[in-house]
Amino acid sequence: MIFIYTSLVMLSLLGLLWVSRKWTTAVEEDQASEFRDLSASLLYKDGKLADHTVEGWDRLAGSIDTLPDLQEYLTSAFGSILLDRLADGEHHFKSNDQKTNLIAVSYAGCLRLDFSGAFDFSSSNESDTDHSEVDLALLVPQPIWQIGPDGALIWSNAAYQDVRQKAGGDDAAFLSNLPRTPNDRPTRCRVSTDPESWFDVTAKALQGGLTYFATDVTALVHAEKERQGFVQTLGKTFADLSIGLAIFDKQRTLQTFNPALLEMTKLPFAFLSEKPRIEAVLDRLRELQMIPEPKDYDGWREKYSAVEDRARRGTFCENWALPGDQTFRVSGRPHPDGAFALLFEDITSELALTRRFRAEIETAQCVMDTLGDALAVFSQAGTLVLNNRAYDDLWGVKDAVVALREFPSEMAIWQKNTVASPIWIQLRDFIRESGQRKPWFADALLIDGRPLRCHAAPLEGGMTLARFEFGAAVKPVIRKLTAPDPAILARQG
Repeated sequence: MIFIYTSLVMLSLLGLLWVSRKWTTAVEEDQASEFRDLSASLLYKDGKLADHTVEGWDRLAGSIDTLPDLQEYLTSAFGSILLDRLADGEHHFKSNDQKTNLIAVSYAGCLRLDFSGAFDFSSSNESDTDHSEVDLALLVPQPIWQIGPDGALIWSNAAYQDVRQKAGGDDAAFLSNLPRTPNDRPTRCRVSTDPESWFDVTAKALQGGLTYFATDVTALVHAEKERQGFVQTLGKTFADLSIGLAIFDKQRTLQTFNPALLEMTKLPFAFLSEKPRIEAVLDRLRELQMIPEPKDYDGWREKYSAVEDRARRGTFCENWALPGDQTFRVSGRPHPDGAFALLFEDITSELALTRRFRAEIETAQCVMDTLGDALAVFSQAGTLVLNNRAYDDLWGVKDAVVALREFPSEMAIWQKNTVASPIWIQLRDFIRESGQRKPWFADALLIDGRPLRCHAAPLEGGMTLARFEFGAAVKPVIRKLTAPDPAILARQG
C-alpha cells in the first residue's frame, strides 16, 4: 500500500516537472519572438494612466504615465495622433508598417487603448530623425492636419491652430467642406474667419485616414474678385459705347465684344460667343458684305495678316466703304501680352455731313467768284478765311498756294499796291475790335492812279467782310489861260 502511494506521488511529480518544462519553453519561445501577436491595453483618465495590462506596461517600455508622453512615444509608429482630442466613441488606427492595430475608445474623460498585432517601436521611437520630422511639420507655415477614418481630428500643426482660433475655435470651419477622398488637384475651401479666408486644400491618404495640406489663397481670391468686378465695369462701359469693340488675345481668339459690334456688323451673338479666331470673324464679315471685297481671294487672305500685324503695332486705320453707302472706320489698338483690339466706327453720317459742308462751301465760293467786287473774309484773329477770284486779281495773287494767310501779310500787299494811306491801319483795328461794330468805309488810290474804295462790315462770330470796289473815274478839267503874254503885248504896242 505504501509502495503504491509512493508510486503515485512520484508520477505526479514527474507530470508536474514535464508541464513546468513545457510552460518554460513556451514562455522562452514567446520572448524570443519580438513581433509575436499579443494584446496590450491601457486606460487613461483625465490624461493620466489609471490602469493597464501586464503586456501593455511591458511592451510600451513604461513611457506611458501621461497621454502626451504616449503620443510622443507612438509618433514613429503611428505618426502624430492627438489622443487627448479624440471625440467620444471608438476610433481605429493602423501603424505605418500595417503590423499593429490600435483601437481607442473615448468616453467622459476616459480613454482606453487596445494594441494588437506584432509590434516593437521602442527603438524607432528614439530616432532623432523622427523627432526632427515632427518638429518640422509643426513649424510649417501652411496648415497641416490629419483626420481618422471616422472624420475626427487626430493631429494638426501650429498654422492650423492659428486658423482654428480665428474661426472661433471651431474645427468645423475647416472640416465641413473638405474633400473626403485623396485628390491631386487642390480643392478651394472657404473658412469662416473675420474677414473670411480661402485655402487650396490637398488631401493624401495616410494610416487609414486623410492628411490635409492647405495653402492660403485669400489674396488671390480677392484679386480675382476685383478683376471680375473690373471686367464687369468695363463690360457695362463697353455696352454704352456707340463704337463696335472686338478684343483678341495673343492667340488671335476673340475674348470681348460689345453690343454695338453686333448692331453694326450683323454678326450673330452665338457665333461671337464661341470666341472665334480673327480669321473666322473676318470671313463672316465678308460673307455678310460688311467688309470691302478685294479683287482676288489671295489678296484677301494676305489682308488678314496685314490687319493683325498693323493692329498689334497700333498703325491700322482704314475706311471701309460698304454697300448701301455705309462707311466704317476700322482701327487697331495694341494691348499688353500681344493682344489687340479692333474698333468699328460708323462714320456714314459724318462723311455725309462733311460732303454737304464741302458742297455748300464750294457753292458759296462759286457765287463769290461771280461777283465783280474783290471780297475777303477775316476772322477776329486776322486770319484770311475766304476770298474770291476778283480779290486775287486785284492784288496780283496768282496761283498762290498758301497754307495760312494772315492780315499782316495781306496788308503788306495792299500797301505795296496803293499810295501811302492810313486806312489800312484803321481796317486792322476794325477787324481786331470786339463788341458792337458799325460798317465802315474809306478811299485809297492805287499806284496806277485808279481810285479804290474799301468797305468793312461785321459778320457773325467776330469775323469781318472786306470789300474793295473801284471809284468813279475823274475827268481832267481844261482851263483857259487868261494871263497876258508879254511878247504879244510888246508886238501890239
